[in-house]
Amino acid sequence: MEPEKKGLSRRWWIWAVGFVLVPALVFGGYRLWFAPPTQAQIDQAVVAQDWPRVARLMRRADMASDRGLNYFSLGVAHQNLGNTEEAIEAYMSADDLGFRRADARFAISVLYARSGDGELALRWLRDALDAGLTDPGALDSEPAFDSLRKTPEWAMTLDPTGDEELSSGTGLDFLLGTWNMSRGGFGTSSVTFAKMIEGRAILESWTGTAPGGASGLYLFDEDESLWTYTWVDGYGRTLSGDVRVGKQVTVTGRLVFMDGTEVLRRVEIKSSGGVVDYVVTDSRDGGRTWDTPDQRRLTPATSGVRPSF
Repeated sequence: MEPEKKGLSRRWWIWAVGFVLVPALVFGGYRLWFAPPTQAQIDQAVVAQDWPRVARLMRRADMASDRGLNYFSLGVAHQNLGNTEEAIEAYMSADDLGFRRADARFAISVLYARSGDGELALRWLRDALDAGLTDPGALDSEPAFDSLRKTPEWAMTLDPTGDEELSSGTGLDFLLGTWNMSRGGFGTSSVTFAKMIEGRAILESWTGTAPGGASGLYLFDEDESLWTYTWVDGYGRTLSGDVRVGKQVTVTGRLVFMDGTEVLRRVEIKSSGGVVDYVVTDSRDGGRTWDTPDQRRLTPATSGVRPSF
């Protein structure tokens, strides 16, 4: 074959091979570095406990349709990699989606304890218990809680009732009656708590707090021995949440404003010496940080069990 023809033939093969290989390499690189991973790839990395790979895959994963599994796995990955803030963020996302809430909240509590924030650690531990955490071994063996186990708050968190009656339908009876509320320099208002529906509910009626006042309703589920709470005021704000009844009452839920803005609100209620102290705290980032507590005090105007109606 003539040299010129040999050169043309060689170039033709180079072009042909390049025509096949270049797209294949581009497509392969796209799938490797840019395309969202398949669920099978993610699951494989999780099972292998290849946490760096899990974190890399999640950066490209489509989380819009995730139901919490991948967020939880991402939390585990970042926790093992020592990325505390990223792990907390991922676990909170899993919790928001309702996936393994008790485990997600417990993991957040551990992470806060490791970072030295005992208050937030106990708050999230209480939330984990409320969500159904029942593994005493995890509480006893977790080194992050070593310093907290010596505090009164730890004992209160693990044994919130101290008296079976407190978790019964009479657990909120100390609120019954009419009270005057003082709130620093914000003036005073009044509130009445009255039983209704044969004692399975307590109606809370506020005056002087907002246009048209405000109302709340505590409901007791006899089968579950649990209270829930719903509240609305004249500004159109609503609060719905769970109630933990023990040596103090803790209401935790989402406060929703008229424009759709939401904050996480925690209300701690404690009776002592004939008065009732309220501590109201809001979080605007899902519980990572909390505003300065709003202190309120109820002093009795009248007291006693109101008739059911």
